[in-house]
Amino acid sequence: MKHVRTAAIAGFDKTVTDLGGDFKHICALSSVPSDSFSPKDYDKYITLDKVALLMRNAATVTNCYHIGLILGMNKKASALGIVGLIVRDTANVKSAMEALINNLHIHAQDSIAASFRFNKKEAILSIDPVFISGKTNHHLADLIVGCSIGLLKSLCGEAFKLNTIKLSERDRDSLTQYKRLLKTEVEINHLHNEIIFPRALLDIELEGIDPQYNALIKDYVAKSDEITNYSRRVKNIIRNMLSNSKCNIDYISSQFNFNKRTLNRKLAMEGTSFKYLLIEIKKEEAQKLLANSHISITDVAMELGYAESTSFTNAFKRWFGISPTKWQQQNHSTI
Repeated sequence: MKHVRTAAIAGFDKTVTDLGGDFKHICALSSVPSDSFSPKDYDKYITLDKVALLMRNAATVTNCYHIGLILGMNKKASALGIVGLIVRDTANVKSAMEALINNLHIHAQDSIAASFRFNKKEAILSIDPVFISGKTNHHLADLIVGCSIGLLKSLCGEAFKLNTIKLSERDRDSLTQYKRLLKTEVEINHLHNEIIFPRALLDIELEGIDPQYNALIKDYVAKSDEITNYSRRVKNIIRNMLSNSKCNIDYISSQFNFNKRTLNRKLAMEGTSFKYLLIEIKKEEAQKLLANSHISITDVAMELGYAESTSFTNAFKRWFGISPTKWQQQNHSTI
């Protein structure tokens, strides 16, 4: 079961009320206690399914297609708890983005797949919810994109600027409102949700935080590293490398400074294997991508690292007993 910290939806009650909705009624519809949003519970966890259900019901009751984005964009680094402190306690925006990718599992417990890259002109943060049970919805992805933009804005200050936002499946009629809210160029129906901003922002230096917090962070990260199992860390690398030819046990074991035999032994101690984890991630990613009815089977196959769509189709049939085309027809996102 995928979980995120309750702080991820802090402010949900106020946002719903501001949009004219009945917060307690939405909580009842979603089978979520209305007192779950108290600040004292921000460090507790809520399942990603429940967050998705809350956002869907809130969008229906308030008749606000963009509620996830509105809620997310009001957040800052503090919404990430200890991860927010880790991100802020870095030298510049570039190292902050790297710290975010490396430590996001503390906040989201494998519920969010993220990667970061840049070239001479642009920086790209790709961030998506991991596939959840039932039909996913765009509100959850909007919440994650909004939170990420809020974080970047709090780091960059007045220099903050966006180049383009690329979103996964969205209603084309919603595009004008997305552009108005985001104040930048927006493209829809892409494979991933991506935030693209000027490369120059990565050089912005960040102010250090209080030394006492710094000591707390180092202690927390050290303990977190001790309890973070190898299977979780391997899964995160696989997600980021699926479409790359380097997504194999030799490359991934080298990221831990191990040989593949050592990594296999450590994974075996956790009751799993590299092959099992690779297939599980491919299954999750296949479902997530196919939920977007605008994405072709060929594109999904390439994204999962298959040279031919036929190989992907055969694998999908083995996993789910149904062709990817038929699965997509039955399970594409309901907007």
